[in-house]
Amino acid sequence: MYLILHYPIVDARYFAKDDVERLPVPDFPCPDFKSTIRHFGKVEERKALSVSCWPGERRFCNGRRAIRFSRLNADEVRLYNEGFRSICKGRRFFSDGDLLGRYEVSFTVYQRPGVFLTDVLTRIFGSKIFVRNAVGGYDETTLKEGGKYISGLYLKSSCCLKNVGNMSSSWNMTGDLMSYIEISSAEAKDPNIIPEESVEVADFEKSGFKLYFYKHAGVPVWIVVRTDEYHIDYKILHRLRTALVRIHAEKQTVVQTIKFLNAGIQKKNEIVNSKRAIAYIKAVQYKLLQPNRFGIGQNPIVNMAFDADNDFNGFNWEDLKGMVEKLADRYTKSDFKKLFTKVDFKFIGEKIPEALKNGMFNDQQICEMTKLLELAQEGNKVKFLNYIEKNWVKLSEKVFVGASSTIIAQYLLALILRTA
Repeated sequence: MYLILHYPIVDARYFAKDDVERLPVPDFPCPDFKSTIRHFGKVEERKALSVSCWPGERRFCNGRRAIRFSRLNADEVRLYNEGFRSICKGRRFFSDGDLLGRYEVSFTVYQRPGVFLTDVLTRIFGSKIFVRNAVGGYDETTLKEGGKYISGLYLKSSCCLKNVGNMSSSWNMTGDLMSYIEISSAEAKDPNIIPEESVEVADFEKSGFKLYFYKHAGVPVWIVVRTDEYHIDYKILHRLRTALVRIHAEKQTVVQTIKFLNAGIQKKNEIVNSKRAIAYIKAVQYKLLQPNRFGIGQNPIVNMAFDADNDFNGFNWEDLKGMVEKLADRYTKSDFKKLFTKVDFKFIGEKIPEALKNGMFNDQQICEMTKLLELAQEGNKVKFLNYIEKNWVKLSEKVFVGASSTIIAQYLLALILRTA
């Protein structure tokens, strides 16, 4: 089993009006091999396949020195537990050179038959680590909680030593942890390996694998199960892996940037270039709403990634939506709703046929409801919400005044189906 933990890092110095110090080297996304990041390591190049059209994926900074599994020895990375053992295979820092960065820790896991994947995740998430700090010591934490320490270390390591003490921690934000797991076809035969609560997102039958989603202790976990070892399309598999990481990181940059801008407005922070930040949000949301990117159909992945969030790092829907209302134009607001709105297609698929049987609608309404049912069965949230926005604008405005639910489509249909 192959397991990777991804820690998104949002570097808000990209939005500064004036120069807020960030060292010019390494010059991501194409840094020189001679450059290094203090407390992390030197620049290296990926030996495996990479998606060249994604900036920041070809070259990375070795992050071996940033975290240790033993205070005395950086190479003490074997985690032995009852029923399995995990060996750390790499620690890397990636960046697109602007706002988006991430630190990843990868493991090879060897488990005995009958060991539950949930137990493996619990043990690894809870493993003790030591993260370097800017003054030469170490902060003790766990792998699950290590993101904020790694993000803080990067902020201090990417400015001059003499200014480390003056660099405000508000310029760097930590996104939510994400995990990626790859399971072989032999391992998948064990009935305990795939959690019962996991959801099948996509079946890449021609490429020899399936994609599942699971949430463990609040951490989103993407599980790839190899179904045909002899016919695996490694190019597609690598593209999928990169897409999962990028989609999660891009989602975190949108959420964290909105929070950052809102905090800046409340403090009357004139250093922040809000126009640049809003333009960034708009551009990222546009990318996430595309049906395909780099040879992968991303709609099911995006829908699952956004619907899995219950509280957006402690912010509820109304808080986040209120921030967007103050900051963005109507197009950005519309894209935001399409991404963050939760749609229960199972609910919709059950209610529409029931309503049609009751004969409550005229011919035009029946036509619209039938189209909605088709879109619900297709499971494309963007198409579904676009259709509602186009055909029931006035109705939706009446429904959403004062509504606190995130499930816009359910509110709308509840009214139409007379179940509200």
